[in-house]
Amino acid sequence: MKKVLLSLSLLASICVGLSSCANGNYDATPSIDKSNIPNPLNLPPDNAGNAKISATVNGVAFVSTVGTATYPTGGFSITASSGISASFQSISITIPTFMGAGTYVCNTTANATYTLKNNVTASTFGQIIVDTASAAITEGRFSFQGTGLAVTNGTFRVLN
Repeated sequence: MKKVLLSLSLLASICVGLSSCANGNYDATPSIDKSNIPNPLNLPPDNAGNAKISATVNGVAFVSTVGTATYPTGGFSITASSGISASFQSISITIPTFMGAGTYVCNTTANATYTLKNNVTASTFGQIIVDTASAAITEGRFSFQGTGLAVTNGTFRVLN
């Protein structure tokens, strides 16, 4: 009987403890609901320049902090980088004959490179898909591979 009472007492304590924890999001200032404001420690980095690139490079997330895009005569070029000195990395995409929205094939109608520190790896194959090409914005998706390199889930956005 003693074991039954002890078990019931323990079960009741657990139930009370669990229900008291389920009382909503924690806010340091409970009079103001801040549950929809992102944690400032987890914000994505700000981007300087008119271009932003994000991708997965060999399984690791890449998000640019600096990016520029240009439209040389008849073409399109974007370079975005992240990190400094020992962790510097960048992704560059060049479309020599830019025809607006469409699919461009690496090493045929486009080129892509990934740089880590001073080591540049060029694409051996892949594609760049330009979804939007207007006077205000150019954006799209990309993936490419090179020797020992897999760049996947890439996106770019350029504010013209």
